Amino acid sequence: MKYPRTVGIIPDGNRRYARKVGIPYHEAYKKGIEVARRALDFLKNETPVKYVYFYTLSLENIRKRSKTELNLLFSLLRKEARKWIEETPGVEVRVGGELDYLPRDLVDLLKELEKKTEGNEPKVGLLIGYSGIQEVVRAASLANPSSYEELRKYFYLPDFPDADLVLRTSGEMRLSGFLPLQSAYAEFIFYPKLWPEMEENDFRAVLEEFSRRERRFGR
Repeated sequence: MKYPRTVGIIPDGNRRYARKVGIPYHEAYKKGIEVARRALDFLKNETPVKYVYFYTLSLENIRKRSKTELNLLFSLLRKEARKWIEETPGVEVRVGGELDYLPRDLVDLLKELEKKTEGNEPKVGLLIGYSGIQEVVRAASLANPSSYEELRKYFYLPDFPDADLVLRTSGEMRLSGFLPLQSAYAEFIFYPKLWPEMEENDFRAVLEEFSRRERRFGR
């Protein structure tokens, strides 16, 4: 079976799941975090995937969602970061995005988590306060690049390779600002299930679909 080396995940559908099953948003987000853990365990234990970009919270989310919902999301991120610091999961966590938009204590926790997990595999890039357009604008302003290779040195996660596979759940067929350049030659799979509904067999099905694709890279 042919596997991707680098995977990008857009875990879409948490709020729709809450409305669908009649639970509060925070319960749906908690279930989404559980699914994220299981997905990473699956990728670590059953595949050779080395890098995972995880669209955790977009810059647009931070700018447009209510303070109540953002405080809920930040609280959940704090709780999960503390849990991972204590447990030292077998992945390396990296954080990228406009972190100045986050509470200072949360940024400190995330930086501690990065240090605690350094050296593990796969490497998981949590994109928080992230906008792909902002990432490119920021990189271009810093780099004055003459090539893509020069530009990507200034991305949030410059040592993460470009994506081979991008998965978006919930059936939506758009990137919403996710890795606009790093996904230029990726295979896209738009999966119909909402993120909290995803199970191991679904992730297996996604990888099987990727394996059937013929990648052309412009040929």
